[in-house]
Amino acid sequence: VHNFPPKHSTHAPDSPTGQEQFFYLNIFCVVCVVFQLIEDPVEIINSKLEVQAFERIEDHIKLIGFFKSEESEHYKAFEEAAEHFQPYIKFFATFDKGVAKKLSLKMNEVDFYEPFMDEPIAIPDKPYTEEELVEFVKEHQRSLGWIGPSICI
Repeated sequence: VHNFPPKHSTHAPDSPTGQEQFFYLNIFCVVCVVFQLIEDPVEIINSKLEVQAFERIEDHIKLIGFFKSEESEHYKAFEEAAEHFQPYIKFFATFDKGVAKKLSLKMNEVDFYEPFMDEPIAIPDKPYTEEELVEFVKEHQRSLGWIGPSICI
């Protein structure tokens, strides 16, 4: 009669130990963060379906702007500001007049949404520089009690 696995073993022969599991979990966290940083800092919204998906994001700080094109200096400043907060704060943009109308956005306007908030705050004094956008987000994330990125455990 074979006792497999042996009676004194507390795990299957090929299962990782606690230290190995911790190592694999940490590697997984690093890979997740790297993949998030590879993503574009701004997600472009081009359709009504994408607007609906945007509107369903309720539990994150998010910003959306309406710009003439990806070459616009205002969009480039918005994109550079987004890189400061990626992946913790979501930045969205549209170049589509129909999408902008649905979201009540004016050209070069950026709206700031707090979690579970129906109506956004239009960031004052448009057009914006990268520094102005970064400063606005930093001021408002502090008032929301945002303390920084989640820690992988």
